[in-house]
Amino acid sequence: MANGTVNRYTAVVRRVFNLAIEWEVIEGRNPARKAEMRREHHRERFLTEAELRALFLALDQESNQLAASAIALLAATGARRSEAMKARWEHVDVERRLWVVPVSKSGRRRHIPLSDAALRILARQPRPDGCPWVPSASGWLSPG
Repeated sequence: MANGTVNRYTAVVRRVFNLAIEWEVIEGRNPARKAEMRREHHRERFLTEAELRALFLALDQESNQLAASAIALLAATGARRSEAMKARWEHVDVERRLWVVPVSKSGRRRHIPLSDAALRILARQPRPDGCPWVPSASGWLSPG
């Protein structure tokens, strides 16, 4: 069984015992509290050229072009959804071909290079007067 699978089962068992104790179904301490998690080897996977072509073809045919543009930008930059949700035009430097994420998942500044494709996607986005947000931040990728 893969380490990741074992870790998920371990987490479920811990949670079950914690809830049983909380709900007073059992007494004492969680017998799974010291169960060690296994080291997981995260696999990186990138879309193939054929998969990218299929993705962008599907996005071109999507009726919601704001959402399609958001997905295309994420695919073109490798940015996280949360980064796109907080993106402001002031963080995009077209001349230097750079998107600066002031606070990334790690809590540090992150620089995302902008390819020709990413720049084309950004150039097509509306920029209402006075609105500081790149459209992704105003609803491209909102959950639900």
